[in-house]
Amino acid sequence: MLPKISVITVVFNGEDFIEDTIKSVINQKDCDLEYIVIDGASSDGTIDIIKKYEDQIDYWISESDSGIYNAMNKGIQRATGLWLNFMNAGDSFVSNTTLQDISFQKFQSVGIIYGRTIRQNSRLSFPMDIEKSLRSGFIMACHQSIFFNKSVLGKDLIYMEKYVLSDDYDLVSRIYNKGYACIEIPLAISTFGGNGKTTNRKLSTRLGRYKAIVSNFGPLALVRSLFNRAKGIKYPTTKIQNI
Repeated sequence: MLPKISVITVVFNGEDFIEDTIKSVINQKDCDLEYIVIDGASSDGTIDIIKKYEDQIDYWISESDSGIYNAMNKGIQRATGLWLNFMNAGDSFVSNTTLQDISFQKFQSVGIIYGRTIRQNSRLSFPMDIEKSLRSGFIMACHQSIFFNKSVLGKDLIYMEKYVLSDDYDLVSRIYNKGYACIEIPLAISTFGGNGKTTNRKLSTRLGRYKAIVSNFGPLALVRSLFNRAKGIKYPTTKIQNI
């Protein structure tokens, strides 16, 4: 029996790209899917688009929140699936069979599974080595290409909501440090739209990342992170036609 997958979409004023995200989720074939949409009280046409598909959305709400990770935590609280994925507005699954193609049954005792991502420049992005990347201040894969095993992680699956836009890095780092198994799978999971807040590079964003690095891996990791960023280290990529 296939496990239930909860896909959570967080959105705020995303009328230009939310529909493509919704379609990529509800069109997933042959899987036990629960779809949750958390809107942050959008004032544009986002709500109208959500209502257009509400008969295919298991739960949605539109209300003010204190930030993107607060909205994600609302989704976690509502989710009843064994596995959770955050496919936020602007991003999408690579194909209509993405969830079907993942052998979730093989990973029942695993905390996290993660895969590849197609970026805006039509290049396939591969995950980095998880230990090296986390200790150098990088999440090992794009957030939307990660699945969290709620049945294994339990109360550890929560965003702390204190590192500005780096709570995803902090969550994965905490899970890794607690010894949960984190497994890379050789599949392209998502297409990154580049419309999210994490593209923001303000000073407050950087300071939040620095605090998360020190909290999880100590001051030396922060030094490594600054060195690696100065070198311009990025996810390894290849042209799509070379997959």
